[in-house]
Formats: sequence, structure tokens, C-alpha cells
Amino acid sequence: MKSLYIYHFLLLLLFSIVTNAQNFYDKTPNIIELSPSNFDKVVHKSNYTTLVEFYAPWCGHCQQLKSSYGKVSKLLKDLAVQVAAVNCDEAKNKQLCAINRVQGYPTLMVFRPPKYDVNSNGNRNNRQFKHANELYRGERSFKSITDFALSRIKNYVKKYIRPTKLVDALKKDVSTNDINSNRPKVVVLSKGSKISPVLKTLAIDWLGLIDFYMIPKEYLSVDSTSNDIKCPVKSIDDNNINIVDTFFCDELPNYASDSLLVVFSSGSNGTNYTVMDSDKFSPLNINKFLIEILQMQPREGYMSKRHEWLHKQATKKLKNPPPPVFDEL
Repeated sequence: MKSLYIYHFLLLLLFSIVTNAQNFYDKTPNIIELSPSNFDKVVHKSNYTTLVEFYAPWCGHCQQLKSSYGKVSKLLKDLAVQVAAVNCDEAKNKQLCAINRVQGYPTLMVFRPPKYDVNSNGNRNNRQFKHANELYRGERSFKSITDFALSRIKNYVKKYIRPTKLVDALKKDVSTNDINSNRPKVVVLSKGSKISPVLKTLAIDWLGLIDFYMIPKEYLSVDSTSNDIKCPVKSIDDNNINIVDTFFCDELPNYASDSLLVVFSSGSNGTNYTVMDSDKFSPLNINKFLIEILQMQPREGYMSKRHEWLHKQATKKLKNPPPPVFDEL
């Protein structure tokens, strides 16, 4: 009887050791388990912000945070915030945790990328600094952690509140032969007054390839009689009508009630514009739209090669991992 008791005790002890040795998030497809072999490539070779939890499986507070952290990863999976974790109880990760000065568990840290030179033609080697890390000191709640991470997304979207200024800027850019100024332009006419995390994410996905502009629709003048948006062009030269004039004065009134995404791009037939009129302005749908009309691939985010690689990093220990979104097109 005594030997049977000892056997059960040892069996439970062994089960506890094995359970505690496992990574928390090996089976969570939206969270990447980091180690010295992939930390730099995931965190520092990106223009995304990265939220990292340093944890130990035996830690009670870490176990309490696990569910909320999984929910955070689901909310942020479409946005320019990578969600990752480091198991500091693993021998191979101990130096990584020491380098980042982890003194207790769980430790939440955000790694913020340096400002990217959009005129560098995509040369990532022009970076001289790694991402700056910032310790999270707020509440360990879903909302607090999410809000903190979203507030650390870099912004590369030019916001205008005066329609004439936006039109002048666009006309100047689409009429020049400068290689940097002549990139495709995406203009979002938004119902909201702030630059959304979705729009910030898109601008990061296409850094150095597409320029992004935004103007809240509330700043567009509306005709009191017809309720149509007024033409924001100061004066139109009939002998030199610009494609920007054509859109804002002829086409825009037709879309007065909806948020719009407009792409101005140059081709063999000159500069043209294409309108995305949809209720589903998600990074995935917009990236698919841009790939189709521009025949270009984003640097990061949905439909990029990096997204496919990150997907493999997050799902490599799953028996039946879901296919990456990259394969859908």
C-alpha cells in the first residue's frame, strides 16, 4: 500500500514537472514563443511594435495572465503589433531574460521600432539601432494591455484637416518625376476623426512602396441644398485638368455617405485612380485589393512573405496548423 502511494506521488510529481516545463503558448497560433534563435529576427527585423511577456510556467501570476494574454493576441493579430512570449525557465532563454533585465514574473515589455526613412527605397540596412524596449507598468487586464500596445504603433499616415491642402499635396506628388514622390498614393476619407490602428498598420505594411493620406469626412464642405460634397479645388484650368481634380470634383460626391479608400497610381497610360468602396476595411482585404491593382507585394502584414514566416514560427509545434493567409491569393 505504501509503495503504491509513493508510486502515485512520483507520477504526479513527474506530471507537474513536465507540465511546468512546457511553453505556455506553443498551441496559441497568435503568440510567438521566442528564443535566442528567433528573437532578433522577430523583434528587431520589423517595423511592427512587439509586445513580449517574459514568464515562468510555475508562476501563479503568469498562469492568471495566460487567458487575458491570449485574448490580447487575438485582438491585435490584424494590426502592427506582434505578440510574443519568452519562457525564462528554459535554460536556453535565461541569458535572453537577463539581457532584458527581467527581475520578476510576469514581465510585460514593448519593443518599439526606430523611425523608418520612407525614402530609403526599402533598404533595411540603413538602420543603426535596435528597437527600444519599454516596461509595461499598468494593470494586467485585457483592455489596459491592449490600449498600451496600440498606443505604441508608429504612424506614417499624413493627416489633413483642410481639403485644399490635401488636394494640393496630391497634385504636387502625382505630377513630379521624382522616384520617391511618384509612389502610389492611398487616400482614406474616413468617418472617424483619428488615424485608426488599421490605417497605421497598412502604412507600415507598405513602407517605402505606397504613401498614405487621411482626411476625416467631417472636414469636407457639403452643399446645403444638394447635400453633396463640394469640390475642394481652388481653381481648375480646363487646359490642364489633373486626375486629382477629376476625382475630388466629379467622383467624390457620388460616395458622400461612405468611408472611402482611393488609390492614385501611375502607369503606361498616365496617372489613374481606383476606388475601394467596401464595408470591410480590414488589413487583409485592403492588402489583397492593393496587390491586385498595383501588382506589388507588401513588406509586412497579410499577404507578405514575412507574414508567412511568422505564421510558421507561431504554429510550428501544432499538429495541424492552420494554413497561412498568404496562400489564399
